[in-house]
Amino acid sequence: MNNMTKLFNHFIMIGAVAFMACIVFSQPAQAVTTSDIIKNVTTSSIGSNGAYVNFFTTIPTICAVTYNAVGGTINDITSTEWETNYKQELQHNIWVYNKINPGTKYYFSLACKDSLGNSYETNSLNSAGINVYSFTTLSIYTPNTILIEGDLIKTAINSAVYYIGADNRRHLYVNSVTFWTWYTGSWSNIKSGDTTKTIKIISQSDFDNLMSGSNVTARPGALIRFDNSTKMFTVTTGVKLALVPDTATALQIFGTNWSSKVIIIQGGFENDYTKDGILNCNDDINVFWSVYGQLNKTDYITKWQDCQQAILLTNPKKIDTTDSYAYEQKKMTFIKESGQWKILKTHFYGWSVLKSLGAVEGEKELQAKMLDSDQDGITDNDETCSQSESYNPNCVKTDPNKRDTNDDGWWDLLNLDLVSRI
Repeated sequence: MNNMTKLFNHFIMIGAVAFMACIVFSQPAQAVTTSDIIKNVTTSSIGSNGAYVNFFTTIPTICAVTYNAVGGTINDITSTEWETNYKQELQHNIWVYNKINPGTKYYFSLACKDSLGNSYETNSLNSAGINVYSFTTLSIYTPNTILIEGDLIKTAINSAVYYIGADNRRHLYVNSVTFWTWYTGSWSNIKSGDTTKTIKIISQSDFDNLMSGSNVTARPGALIRFDNSTKMFTVTTGVKLALVPDTATALQIFGTNWSSKVIIIQGGFENDYTKDGILNCNDDINVFWSVYGQLNKTDYITKWQDCQQAILLTNPKKIDTTDSYAYEQKKMTFIKESGQWKILKTHFYGWSVLKSLGAVEGEKELQAKMLDSDQDGITDNDETCSQSESYNPNCVKTDPNKRDTNDDGWWDLLNLDLVSRI
């Protein structure tokens, strides 16, 4: 074989190898399978009437769960539950509840669809009896103690107290100070407003068959600190925390005894709340003027306010008569509901003394009559049922040095207005 022939054959071999390489590297990609898309299928929150099916997909999809009782065929499918938000997502949590019976085992399969219309399904419920996924609902438990929403419960061997919610779950009071933001009295005489509450001692089996719910958080308006920090917060609606930035703010909003109102909660329960910025309850008076159009800003120049209530006052106005020295004053109460200020009530007050006392003594007595030491909207005389109120058989004494006599979160005048509102 001459050199030219050898060279030709060499090029032929190189070309063949290159061609084969092209063939190898030009092979089509493998088809995507269901196992590539649907991952980590689990169940949770299994009760007597349903269960959550949880999984994720590697691409955004919308999915459904098809299920039937054990022993059924494709013709006996119980139901199909689609995701309630009808959105293509990666994380999927589908509540299976329709036609579910207690104490029954159910097989289920999954079907998902992507934005291009491609479908991905796990083993069908009728494929040769192969049912990869299943859950068994709990049998109905008959409790020894009948419980309703609002009940307080504990077991005989543990001091932890729980609240039965509207969801029929037990919700833990994480400590006693959190508990007492919702109630008054003592452990032997628990009060919720005018209602006396008792803690029901339930059996361990009753307790174990109650599903656990979220922890009970401190009541809105409470001043709290976590034991791992020096920062103070006040609890607002929606289980949110507003940072109290300094002691001056605490003094303005919570009064001179603000430090005695701070409750300490274990740092481990901080995640029960959501942080919501810095506390600022000092709304401009224009906010209240917009709520009540007849309010004259030049008259109502004094404002007492916290995050849920406010009192606007006029300066006492001299209205002397021929025989008397006298003053009159107007007060308006407001409360915040669903984030909006609303007027509660308008009050008109008048005080007078005879001129026979003389100008100096008359003025001194009038100032004593108008004194409101704790700025709760009720004068000291009225709070102690003194002077003219001593003749009122319906007068209820409150503490003239405590803005919120019964510690329910409402100042004493607001308390009276809320009762009359009902």
